[in-house]
Amino acid sequence: QAYWELVFARQNLEVIQLSLTLAEKLRDETAAKIEAGQLAEIDLFQPESEVALREQDLITGEREIGFAEDNLKLLMNTENWLIPFNTVDKPTTDPVYPEIRQVYENAMANRPDLQAASLQVKALQYQLEKADNDRKPALDILGSLGFGGRAEDYSSALDNSVSDSDTNWQLALTFSRPLDNSLAEGQYRQALAAHNKSKTGMELLKQEITRTVRVTVRDVELALKAIEATRKTSVATRKRLEAEQIKFEAGRSTTLDVLIAQQDYARALSTENRSKVVYAQSLSELDRIQGTITIP
Repeated sequence: QAYWELVFARQNLEVIQLSLTLAEKLRDETAAKIEAGQLAEIDLFQPESEVALREQDLITGEREIGFAEDNLKLLMNTENWLIPFNTVDKPTTDPVYPEIRQVYENAMANRPDLQAASLQVKALQYQLEKADNDRKPALDILGSLGFGGRAEDYSSALDNSVSDSDTNWQLALTFSRPLDNSLAEGQYRQALAAHNKSKTGMELLKQEITRTVRVTVRDVELALKAIEATRKTSVATRKRLEAEQIKFEAGRSTTLDVLIAQQDYARALSTENRSKVVYAQSLSELDRIQGTITIP
C-alpha cells in the first residue's frame, strides 16, 4: 500500500508539472496578444496568478513525495534514509476477475492468523482435558515381578534365577480423592473459559475474513470500472482543453475559460492515476487476505 502511495505521489507531481507548463504557455500567449493589442494588460493578471498557484502546488507535490517515501522507509525498517527510493513498478491495468468462492477457500486454507488461532484452540483443548482429569478421583495400579535364585556363588545364583527361579510378585490398587477439590475445579473452570474464548475468537476471525473477502473482491471489480471511467474523463477533458485553446487563439475564448479547462484536465489526469493506484492496492490486498503474501 505504501509503495503505491509513493508511485501516485510521483505521478501526481508529473501532472502538476504539466499543469504548470500549460499555465506558463497561456501566460506567454496572453502577453503576446497584449503586445499585439488584441487584449488589455489586465488580462495578464489571471494567467500570472494561476502560474503562481501551480508553483505552490508543485511544492506541495514534492512534499507529498517526501512524506510517502519516508512512510515507506519506516515500514521497511530501512537504514538508508538518505538514499531516495526509485519506484520501478507501475500500476497494472490488466483486468483480474477474482472468483469470490475461490478467494474465500484460499483465505481459509492459507491465512496464518487463522492457522495460529486453530492451533491455540487445540492447545487449550488439551489443557481443558488435563484439567478435567485432574479433578477426578485417581485409581492407580501398582505391580512388581521378580525372579530369585540361591547358590553359594553369584554366577550359580544367576543361573538358578533363570532356570529354577523363585518368582516374587506384588499387585496393589491405590484409590485417592482430595477432600477439598476446589483448586482442581477452579483450574477446570479457567481452562474451560479460555477454551471457549479461543473458539469464539476463531469464529469471529472467520467472519471477519468472510467480510474482508467480499469487500476486497468488490473493490477489485469497482476499481477496474473506475479506471475505464476516469480514462474516458481524461480524454474528454483533454479534447475540451484543445478546443478552448483553439478558440482562445482565434479570439473567441477568454483566459478564464482556458484556465478552467486546464484545471479540469489536470484534475482528470490525477483522478485517473489515483484509480490505477487504487486498483493496484486492491490487487495487493487480494493477495494478502488469501495469505499468499506477507505484509511486515
